Amino acid sequence: FKEITFWGSFEAMHGLDYIIDAAEILSSRSEIRFNLIGNGPYRKHIQESVLKRKLNNVVFFDFLDKDPDKEDNLYKKIEEAEICLGTFSDGLKNNLVIPGKIVEAMQMGKPVVTANTLYMKNNCSDAAVLVKPENGLAIAEGIISLLDDEKKALRIVNNANSYFQNNHSINIFNEKLSSILFYNK
Repeated sequence: FKEITFWGSFEAMHGLDYIIDAAEILSSRSEIRFNLIGNGPYRKHIQESVLKRKLNNVVFFDFLDKDPDKEDNLYKKIEEAEICLGTFSDGLKNNLVIPGKIVEAMQMGKPVVTANTLYMKNNCSDAAVLVKPENGLAIAEGIISLLDDEKKALRIVNNANSYFQNNHSINIFNEKLSSILFYNK
């Protein structure tokens, strides 16, 4: 399978309904499977939507441990993914931050499809495939654009790695923390 993976809390703000729309659009492509990892108040709604649409290309997993020593861990699922999914709502919070799942995917060298939010557009527009928010067809097209163009996927991964190293690496974190701790001394 070409695994398309989302992980996190099942909240409306993550745009999971649009991921399910994309899964339905891509249901005729038997090589594509959507992995939805996590839990939360919206999970039952999403599971019911998958059942109602009779989708067999969506698999649910409970929250997975981030301990790499455990056999069933989140990082193993991310490593197995062909593409990682960010968030897809057009809400205020989603426009102002980069979700942790996107940073994790970038760190692990995985291409990301996510909503074209203010933060993504202004900070790392070349480090992910940015799609119209709240639009399942746009998500499906973003996924296909990466699956059908290995050079594009590699370019996205390389740009994401540069963005990560320059903004979220442990060295950058330590520099920022040091500047805060020692600012008033």
